[in-house]
Amino acid sequence: MVRIVYLNYGLLDMMFFEEEEREAIESFWAIFGTTNTPRNTGGVRVLDVNQALNEKDFGGYQIGVVAKEVA
Repeated sequence: MVRIVYLNYGLLDMMFFEEEEREAIESFWAIFGTTNTPRNTGGVRVLDVNQALNEKDFGGYQIGVVAKEVA
């Protein structure tokens, strides 16, 4: 199982996929991406892609926290 942690306009969220990592990333961007916007630009940015034990394995992240990226 793959966990993708992402910022959705500053709000931390995550999705879980029963796929290999590469396919999970493609599935994620099929949901959130658009054809004219490059990935990780705009309001949705992937922070972490990692393995998870199940849907309760948050990997130390807290869903719903407002996060600010630091350059």
